[in-house]
Amino acid sequence: MASTIFIDNTKDNKTAKKIDEQLFELSKQIEFALINPTNILHEKKLVHADPSYDPIFEYEKKDFTEVINELESLEMHDSEIGLLLEEKRKLSLHKAKSLHHRGTPNFTKHSLNAYGRGTKTLLEDAKKLLELNSEEREKTETPEKVVNALRAELTHHGFEYFVDSTDMSASAMVQPSKKRVLVNKHRIYSKHFVKVLLVHEIGTHV
Repeated sequence: MASTIFIDNTKDNKTAKKIDEQLFELSKQIEFALINPTNILHEKKLVHADPSYDPIFEYEKKDFTEVINELESLEMHDSEIGLLLEEKRKLSLHKAKSLHHRGTPNFTKHSLNAYGRGTKTLLEDAKKLLELNSEEREKTETPEKVVNALRAELTHHGFEYFVDSTDMSASAMVQPSKKRVLVNKHRIYSKHFVKVLLVHEIGTHV
């Protein structure tokens, strides 16, 4: 009896490992940096010129249909680890669907399914961040300084990532599948923004 249970557990572990590897490969294709519009600077100028203007955003073209189909077709086995992998599958699926529906009303629905709605405390903390004093908001940090700060932080945590500044619409972008972190070479940053960048971009995405 004991040997039978051992064999079954080994089989479950092998199945779970295979599913986990599949989820990992699929999740690498879900780069949430693609949420940033490619024409954000152009639309920002139009909004500043006319506050009533409703911006029309454009996004980097990438079809997530195949990723979504593969995530939906993954079969989980009935075990504790299988339940954990199912939660991981659902989260990846909602993220993929969010990106698939960029610029449409369905984006919000899938984004809420993935991340939930912000709590009152979280919203209050966000407001506090927006009420920073002028010294914190003063933009003095060059892209070179930001790149060096990111490199130092990544090295400190033992991550081997390529970090550089480039021409792009977003302030910063992390591409885990390519082990690459990029910052906008045309922007000057505040010290507070750099702190947030280190926590958010590296702490969340790497």
